[in-house]
Amino acid sequence: MILSKLLFRHKNSGFSPPSSKFIVLRLYSAKKSGNKWTLPNLTKLNETKENTVTKQKRTTKSGLDESDRELLVSLNSGPRMHAGWRKMKTLPEWKRQKFALVEKLQGSKWNPRKKLSRDTIEGIRLLKGKLPQLKADYFAEQFQVSPEAVRRILKSRWEPTVKEREGIEERWKRRGVKHLQLKIKEQLLKKVKEKGEKSEDDRKTIEGELEDDVIVNK
Repeated sequence: MILSKLLFRHKNSGFSPPSSKFIVLRLYSAKKSGNKWTLPNLTKLNETKENTVTKQKRTTKSGLDESDRELLVSLNSGPRMHAGWRKMKTLPEWKRQKFALVEKLQGSKWNPRKKLSRDTIEGIRLLKGKLPQLKADYFAEQFQVSPEAVRRILKSRWEPTVKEREGIEERWKRRGVKHLQLKIKEQLLKKVKEKGEKSEDDRKTIEGELEDDVIVNK
């Protein structure tokens, strides 16, 4: 209707548009559209993107095969260890050691029975700094601890303050006394079972020998 009125006015006014150009009229409706566009949640999009990128980086960095990658995901998803992780040829060595330790501890925290003194720990770090070719197995054999304990000692960079060092030394003194008493009781019990009751002089002799042995090996 609007287009016909405009053409009628142009004809009456004597105006004729050039043949090479065309006048295009677009009719707009006053009725509003029913579809309303809403802004998406950018926070969720960013989180999803970051998680996707992180997962892709980890997968690419590991360099595992598809079957090994699926097995690795199953290992990390639950506390139970899969029986076939030892057969994974492309599994990194550090992952292999981690899985072996988790399998050995069976979900419990790392708490070795034999603990080294602060001086021994600092000595191991000093030797490793001067002789980097020495491996954890060498220190483990020398100090009669597990290689994992030596790896944790070398990996840790914690240094106690003066007050903390005093507390550590005091605890080690109490620990040494307790260890000595326990060792004496075990030795006396062993002697009593082997040869019967011991006299007071024999008991003091055994205690003196054990004290000298502990002081030398401390």
